[in-house]
Amino acid sequence: MRGSLVAGRFMFLRMVRDLPSMIMLLLVPLLLIPILGSAFSWIPADIPYLRGVSSPMAFFASGFLVMFQLFGGNYSLAYVKGALLSPMGWRIRGLPIGPGAVVLGVVGAGALVSLCQGCLVVAVSGLAFGVRWGNLAVLLLVLLGVNLLSQLVYLSLLLGLRDQSAAVGLGWVYAYGSTVLGGLILPLPVEKPFFGFLVSYGGPYSLAQTALRQAAPGGSSAAAFACIAALFIAAALFAALAAYLARRRLS
Repeated sequence: MRGSLVAGRFMFLRMVRDLPSMIMLLLVPLLLIPILGSAFSWIPADIPYLRGVSSPMAFFASGFLVMFQLFGGNYSLAYVKGALLSPMGWRIRGLPIGPGAVVLGVVGAGALVSLCQGCLVVAVSGLAFGVRWGNLAVLLLVLLGVNLLSQLVYLSLLLGLRDQSAAVGLGWVYAYGSTVLGGLILPLPVEKPFFGFLVSYGGPYSLAQTALRQAAPGGSSAAAFACIAALFIAAALFAALAAYLARRRLS
């Protein structure tokens, strides 16, 4: 455990200096939220597309917040690749902490950096754009669940394929596809049961958004925590898969 903490601290410091990732996961959503929120301000709050959210600004704020958290798994993918699966990986493999501790540290650091970026998006959008985020405890749990799941999905793709380009491509499909199924990119006919289920429970994005909606006044706390539990259960399943693949690939 101490080895994982050491590796995680080292990787965390490297990640926060990763300017391209910081721009993508922090600045891009902060640019998109006011642009699209203002552009679609004419949409009435009661249409099905907004799923009961109070305004288009709030809808796009929560949507892009979760969407870019789904892309945060790139941290684990890139840094595990660089540390253990690159030609210079022998330097890390030779350390007494072992590759398993390095992987655990990278996943923890990636989730923490992505979570911090998400919290900054929440703070800035609340202060600058007047977005009301509601129950912050539920929001934090949602972000943590999405973060852990995304780190482990990307890590499993890398360990399973051993090809960074292919893993990044499938990771993009996972993140963007989940967002499409959740109804952010394209307005889906949610009045039909099949599409209504997809938008509510069809993927990580849908589960996160349903949890945030149900945590709002008038929603169901039990439904919100059920969606959060589903995110953490999915993360646990991918953690088991990643551990299995790591034993095969890194031993």
